[in-house]
Amino acid sequence: MVRNSLQLSLRPAPRDSESTALKSPVSPGYGSSTGTSSLRGPGLTPEGYEATSTGENFEQPLLSSRERLGPTRSEHTSCSPRKSASAVRQLSVTSWLGARMSISSASSTRSSAEYYADDKDTPRGRGQPSLRGDPAEALLQGRTYDAARRRSTPALNKRSRKILLLAIKCLLVAFGVAGFTFGLHHYQNDHAVRSMSPYQAFTSWYQLHWASSEKLSDHHESSQSLFIYDANSGRFNRPTVLPMHPVRELIDRARKDWNQKVARQSKTLEEAVDEYVRRYKRRPPRGFDIWWKYAVDNDVVLVDEFDKIYRDVEPYYALDAHQIATRQRIAVERINEIVPGQAVLVDIDPERIRLNDSILLDEIPESAFRAKGLLHRSAEALKLLPAPITLPMNEDDAYVGRLSYGHHQHLLRLARTGQYVPSMRDDGYTQHDAFDAPEAGPANFTREAALCPPGSAIYEAGQRGKAGFEPDKDHFDTPPFHSLVYDIKKASDHCHNPEVLWFEVNPSRFYDFDYLSPVFSWSTTGESTDLTVVPEQFPINLDGDLPFDQKPGTRLFWRGAATGAFYLENNTDSWYLSPRYRLHQMARKQRGERSIMREMSDGSVDQVIVARKDLNERFLNMSIVGGPIQCEPSVCDRLQKEMGKKPYVPMSEFWQNKYVLDVDGNGWSGRFKMLMSSQSLVFKSSFYEEWWQERSQPWVHFVPVSPDYSDIYDIMAFFEGGIKGSSKNEDLAAEIAAAGRDWAMHHWRRADTNAYMLRLLLEWTRLLHRSEEDSWDYQ
Repeated sequence: MVRNSLQLSLRPAPRDSESTALKSPVSPGYGSSTGTSSLRGPGLTPEGYEATSTGENFEQPLLSSRERLGPTRSEHTSCSPRKSASAVRQLSVTSWLGARMSISSASSTRSSAEYYADDKDTPRGRGQPSLRGDPAEALLQGRTYDAARRRSTPALNKRSRKILLLAIKCLLVAFGVAGFTFGLHHYQNDHAVRSMSPYQAFTSWYQLHWASSEKLSDHHESSQSLFIYDANSGRFNRPTVLPMHPVRELIDRARKDWNQKVARQSKTLEEAVDEYVRRYKRRPPRGFDIWWKYAVDNDVVLVDEFDKIYRDVEPYYALDAHQIATRQRIAVERINEIVPGQAVLVDIDPERIRLNDSILLDEIPESAFRAKGLLHRSAEALKLLPAPITLPMNEDDAYVGRLSYGHHQHLLRLARTGQYVPSMRDDGYTQHDAFDAPEAGPANFTREAALCPPGSAIYEAGQRGKAGFEPDKDHFDTPPFHSLVYDIKKASDHCHNPEVLWFEVNPSRFYDFDYLSPVFSWSTTGESTDLTVVPEQFPINLDGDLPFDQKPGTRLFWRGAATGAFYLENNTDSWYLSPRYRLHQMARKQRGERSIMREMSDGSVDQVIVARKDLNERFLNMSIVGGPIQCEPSVCDRLQKEMGKKPYVPMSEFWQNKYVLDVDGNGWSGRFKMLMSSQSLVFKSSFYEEWWQERSQPWVHFVPVSPDYSDIYDIMAFFEGGIKGSSKNEDLAAEIAAAGRDWAMHHWRRADTNAYMLRLLLEWTRLLHRSEEDSWDYQ
């Protein structure tokens, strides 16, 4: 598992070194996990690499899925001509485009210790950022180094002192030369990043001497950015000027990745079978040749990119066919006991559908309108199934089933070794962790932590209890640092980014079965046990759409209902930080100021401070429409006064804008395909994993947006300029918009959704029919 999300973090530093008593949810050992590269994950590696995170050997995540971004995150040392040798050391980190810098100690990373600072926490250094968690204490450890060294250094004899003084003089000369060189490149600023040991500092300087002149190449090798550590202030200072805007580099790399992905697809059935075996260590299901013929006949481009399907079905190999058939019936009954009509069991007989494809729809109750719609759209795929199957369909927006991380790993071990669970209602998992507690809902933080692997930030916080990790509901503003998303899946991983948990849909909506229960749902997340189908989408209406360069609106446009949360008086956690409410509040921010990355005419990048009011007026056009919904009466009254009741707008108003935003509601977004089909550039922020994600490329077809929205201003400033002295890149925005429209036309056709559904249902057919005598593998 990797954290392929890219984060460039340029964070405001504490104003002085007196802030050691700061808390974070990360505990020692967090950084050592083989976590996933996400928005705020630890130092992890791309797929195919092992991650180590032990302070002095900390490898950054890559921007591609195959190549490392730079040297290990060990620290280097040198001198600034303005500081003494004991006061200044230097850190070489991976490229300025590398994953977000984390505050970390020798055994933990800062990825979950989020800054949530007030409006005064700008790069000018005013105000004191509010940090949460233990690793934040490591931020200022460097300031006590010299005193600690004096206390720990034994008495030296006269000869030893002379040798030591001579060595120090030599080092001072080297530090002075290096500091002078670094000063020429303007590497000085006042952003706190992390602390380091003297050994790490020297190692970093030594590596930097040989690596600092490297350039970004076509092979995704990266140059080194210099961060200077001041032991007196306890701060790391990032370069004032970057050689290239990170958005530009992200776009370049994403295009290369997409071209490589398309080029490496299988060309024959034999190649597709070999690729399946290579990826999943299992033969394809029976009927795979039928699926291949359908994909080729209908010009499906990405014939190998179905990892999401296998991740969904693999745990079910720990159940035999009879257990699956029985459990899916029980799952539907349990769901309907809580919410009548929310789930339906659908019997599919391909022979009958071949004779009359309306027979199936006639047998499904009218209340199951989503299941009806899916099967109607997928009728062409259903006819190709080799045997009858039964599908347990969930009608709700969100997924329903979850299991703890340990429980899920237990099932994968059984599945990969050909074993089955012991009984119909028992998976044989005996480690009754916090997830098995009877309480439900967001108040039980330890249950959420149990969804994650040991060593992850949220798991360790859960082991200590919820204390010290409350949502910052009094400060729902966007964090003050700069961050950019590289992988949308990892960006929303709350295991390594605990702050993301509070941005998600209220966990009380989930059922949390105590054993693996099969349900097909419309959108899922990494911890869900549901199987993902292709969800419905709004009918496409492009009336009034204009070519990109003719659209008059140059601000990021969004309108939507107040979904995505239950607005309860006694549980403000569930809506203060919900995606749409935060978006509405963000666009109305009038006070404070913010640091913005500015690309200048020569291509270099610096930072400027801009008033929030000016940023919102220049870049944002966002609002909740329709008034309060899903709320208690007292909260509805409050929201009515706060947001009013703005009217809904026709889609033609969307098409007047060059930039449109798509965010989660109660579940997946039903307007995403329509937005992508337009000639506007789509910004996308989501916590859900959907069928199309592996079949698209962020920064090629759309712009990924961080769950905390901290990147919106920087991205808009890159495309639209609008900051004094900045350049505009509307040409790149137009290219992405055009590529996104082309993708929607050629990768989201009925044939593409049918190819996905057919492959998913072939996997399910094998699980329902296999036996000791017949594996139902493709031969």
